[in-house]
Amino acid sequence: MAQDDSKKDAPPSQPPAQLSKPEFSKVEQLSPASVGFNLIVKVGKIKPIMNRLNLDGTRLRISEAVIGDKTACIILSLRNDQIGMVDEGNVLILRNAKIDMVNNGYMRVAIDRWGLIEKVDEAQSSDEINTKNNLSEVEYELVKEPNNDDYGRGRYGGGRRRGRGGYRGRGRGRGRGRGGRRYYY
Repeated sequence: MAQDDSKKDAPPSQPPAQLSKPEFSKVEQLSPASVGFNLIVKVGKIKPIMNRLNLDGTRLRISEAVIGDKTACIILSLRNDQIGMVDEGNVLILRNAKIDMVNNGYMRVAIDRWGLIEKVDEAQSSDEINTKNNLSEVEYELVKEPNNDDYGRGRYGGGRRRGRGGYRGRGRGRGRGRGGRRYYY
């Protein structure tokens, strides 16, 4: 009798969650707005960029590796422990990677704390790197979206006003939190 009561009090068990298979992108599909993508790439040349001792005694090491597949190549930024995980000629799976824009408009692939770098056997990707299509050499320009609030410069005389920001009472600043920057390509 006691065993039957314990089964009634227990919450109903939920079916196990179904994990979906990861979708892998090709390098040429990457854009400045790409985040959370997965890649299977081959590592080309690795070049150390920085090896600095911080004031607190920790060392900051940054390297850049040319990675790619048969469609294109791009530069992967590696930090500290990631450098030891990658060697020239390795085939890697990059999970949950993102694009960082550096030097005013050049793309780099980065793996942050939520991403993962996995080594796989060479047979999984025997493709050579297409170095003729290097996405890190393409410069992207940040284009500001036009502001259509009709209270700025334009239709109603616009320009600079004295006081607390004109008709809308926005105060100081330039409308923080309303959209943001977007890349157009």
